[in-house]
Amino acid sequence: MKKIYLSLISIILLAEKAMAAYGIPDEYKPNNIVETSESVETYSAETVIYLLGDLISGVLALVGVLAVYFLVSNALKYATSFGRQDEAEKAKKGIFWAIGGLLIILLSYIIVRFVIRIVLTTDEAAIDSAATSLLQTNLFG
Repeated sequence: MKKIYLSLISIILLAEKAMAAYGIPDEYKPNNIVETSESVETYSAETVIYLLGDLISGVLALVGVLAVYFLVSNALKYATSFGRQDEAEKAKKGIFWAIGGLLIILLSYIIVRFVIRIVLTTDEAAIDSAATSLLQTNLFG
């Protein structure tokens, strides 16, 4: 049990670099240094999107590292089963679910990046013009 805790702590410490998937550009960072009571800046919508993207990417990176850990540990269990069918089957199931988890995590990461890219590059004027053109063609009526 002590080995599991030590390996999880080392994984978390090593995953620090992977958690910085999105860097917040300087123009979106708020300046919260208060010189006077009137000079406080607030977060913009783009800043919130970058922060959420960074948070989600960090969580997905941490879960991905855990999935790789389970994949490796089940592979070692399979390699050390020495012909015991019950242990080998449990290890095979663990490997199958760890690979499935990695694929779901990768797909989630791709979807998050795609949605953030769409949200940040979509112009509100283009959305309004598309909505009015849809209303004019009577698609909703």
